[in-house]
Amino acid sequence: MRSLWNLPPNRVDFDLTSVKVSVTYLDGPAILPNKPNNFLIEIENTRLTPLRGTLNISIPSNWVLKPVCPCPISLDPREKARFRFTIEASAENINTSNECTAKILLYGRPRLMSIPIVFVGGFRWLVSEVYREPLSLDAIFQPERELDLYVSGMKSERWREVAWPGNALEIEQFFNGKPGIVYLRHYIYSPSRRKVVIGVPNNSRMKLWLNDKLIHETVKPVPLRPSYFSDRSNYTETELREGWNHIMVKIIRENKPIEAHFIIVSREWLSGMPDIIHCRFPWESKLFL
Repeated sequence: MRSLWNLPPNRVDFDLTSVKVSVTYLDGPAILPNKPNNFLIEIENTRLTPLRGTLNISIPSNWVLKPVCPCPISLDPREKARFRFTIEASAENINTSNECTAKILLYGRPRLMSIPIVFVGGFRWLVSEVYREPLSLDAIFQPERELDLYVSGMKSERWREVAWPGNALEIEQFFNGKPGIVYLRHYIYSPSRRKVVIGVPNNSRMKLWLNDKLIHETVKPVPLRPSYFSDRSNYTETELREGWNHIMVKIIRENKPIEAHFIIVSREWLSGMPDIIHCRFPWESKLFL
């Protein structure tokens, strides 16, 4: 266990007997559309004899890897070698889980196992323009007047597309340090009908819609503590339908920088749901019906 204390959180180690291999996600494990993501592979020769071979990496269809493999390996006893790569993909080619594979072939040695390099799809959102006046969560702006929230979000000039690597809603950048209100739209594909808990923990106030229905609003401002457990102010129990679900969040920034997160978990176990899709918009997916 002691060996794990100082292990960087973005590194995964593999002991393949002849060599030790580590994969470091320099830009994190989330892959965002058309944004290069860098990772590092380090190979250490644990033997007392030199090793020669090749490193090859297989990637998902239509992804781009630089530099191009295979890469030659030449290691003296106890020597290490580092290989830095950049990977990139477009939105329509990113899934919830995306597995690359590193294969190490050492000449004169038994074939070694393949090493998984897994990237997760980032979360896709649409963000509205900032509305300045009136500064009230009860004021109704254009996004609330659009009757079909599902269709109206498609390629609308009033909405900017963003992708974030985690649950944090990085919206402070849009306010230019001034008070205002923004709307956010998010699309989730669920393969089955299910009961969930949805939360938008924040340091201000918000309203939350699911499939065109207002389902919750902040009870009272509370300190920001994003987690799978409710803060008793910004979370609600609800139900996803089978297929695509549309979420809209309205959030107000007052005199201090806004911080907010989006949380969705299974209601029964308060756990994540790896089978739902929220790394694409419906119109980018073959599941768009």
